[in-house]
Amino acid sequence: MSSSPASDKAVYFIRTGEGDITVTSLAFDKRPEEISSFEIVSSGLLTVSERKKVDEVLLRSAYSSVSRYIQDKHYIIRLLLSTFVFMLVYLFLSLVVRDPIPMIDELLLSAVAATAIWIFQMKRDGAMAEKSKLLLELGTMIGNAEVRIDNSLDSVEAFIYEADRRYDPIKLSNLLSLIKQDEELLFFSDDLEEDFKKELREYLNKVDKKSLYFLNRIKKNRTPNRRLAAKLMLAASQNEIDLAFIAFLYRLGL
Repeated sequence: MSSSPASDKAVYFIRTGEGDITVTSLAFDKRPEEISSFEIVSSGLLTVSERKKVDEVLLRSAYSSVSRYIQDKHYIIRLLLSTFVFMLVYLFLSLVVRDPIPMIDELLLSAVAATAIWIFQMKRDGAMAEKSKLLLELGTMIGNAEVRIDNSLDSVEAFIYEADRRYDPIKLSNLLSLIKQDEELLFFSDDLEEDFKKELREYLNKVDKKSLYFLNRIKKNRTPNRRLAAKLMLAASQNEIDLAFIAFLYRLGL
């Protein structure tokens, strides 16, 4: 691991009527080498299948994070090497090869050579021992992650469950679009940890952008909007969003 300051990584598990949500932005973590441990935060103990789902999400996310980290770390080296190859091939075709080659062909062949070196370096970097070592360390941490019970997450799951029970997709879409004004959306009392809300924002910004898109549309809307309601219903019917989860985000005020 790196000598940089180590840090714990909290992952939040939320049960919903549509299944469950693992709230983590690990896939976009720019410093995976600084992670020292993982902690899974849930409203209760996880079943074997739930823990398996969380581990699978974290392992996929760790792979994405480490791949980006390795590629970014060696970006300057690849850039310099590709530039050197481009200039070398260009000078060779211009000065050594005596056959009349149009300048556009020289540039094209030089660009192809530089691109080939860039791709080769990316593949080589992706298979480096450093990547394997880091993935093994993160995988071990994920397997050893302990579950911490956070009772405040009960209120999140209770809101989502009640929203699913009380409203069908059409009714909930209308409520979120201000069409059905004779009834108010469920109230949510916020006693959540700030760390959870911070990770939730990161998750929406980097992972669940579809939910964030509709959340922003809902927040900006001030009048009955049937077009928005239709789009919400369509996205929900295609399993692109969870309406009850979006309702929770709206009530939370994110």
